[in-house]
Amino acid sequence: MDCQIIFYMAQKTGYCEKTLKRKFKKSQFKIIETSGSATVKELGVCLASAVNSYNFTIILGGLSKTGNDNITHVLSRAFSQTSTNLQIKKVINPCGGDDGYILESGEQIILVLPDEPKHIYAMVGNSLLKYLSDFFKLPFEPVQNEPDIDVLLNSDDDRTQHIEQDAESMPEPDGKQMPDDRYVEEYDDEYEDEEVKSSGKWLYVLAVIAALITIGVVICDVMILKRFY
Repeated sequence: MDCQIIFYMAQKTGYCEKTLKRKFKKSQFKIIETSGSATVKELGVCLASAVNSYNFTIILGGLSKTGNDNITHVLSRAFSQTSTNLQIKKVINPCGGDDGYILESGEQIILVLPDEPKHIYAMVGNSLLKYLSDFFKLPFEPVQNEPDIDVLLNSDDDRTQHIEQDAESMPEPDGKQMPDDRYVEEYDDEYEDEEVKSSGKWLYVLAVIAALITIGVVICDVMILKRFY
């Protein structure tokens, strides 16, 4: 199932995209296209294009914004002006940040998630992937060692406290208690490794450039000396 990401007033876009691709790696979902929007008007253009091309669209960002820029207010205003039969589910954030939302209409889903890689990593687990797979009638195979938290709520349901309790009490495979943010720490380690690798590559490139410049200066000096002597 092809899908598109729309970044809305988002930060850490590269890491957010990488996290989602990692979580989708063993599923039937594939991110084909990404776009960005810094204003409500731009979001409208991107969203109109996305829903005409894909049945599955992901919006990252805008949940922590205030006032009319908040993504929930934007979507609420947009859909209130249509006759669309919209079903809404909340996606609880086990990390305690902004919750996400699933908007269903016909054969389409819009998934709204925060623009925080750690939170995306925690929210997009077996529970959410199974729900999406069932909706689109796709095969689903649970990912091993994934946090097994039911993060989905109906719009009129409120089980946040139970979700948080589940997050605190998830057992390890051997029956031991699992730390609250094991999956977040796992991502932190990978995040830091990527930063180290990236900085190492840039240092190597800069060293090569510096060496080439030095060689060029030496060659020029030699040519000048030959001309005068």
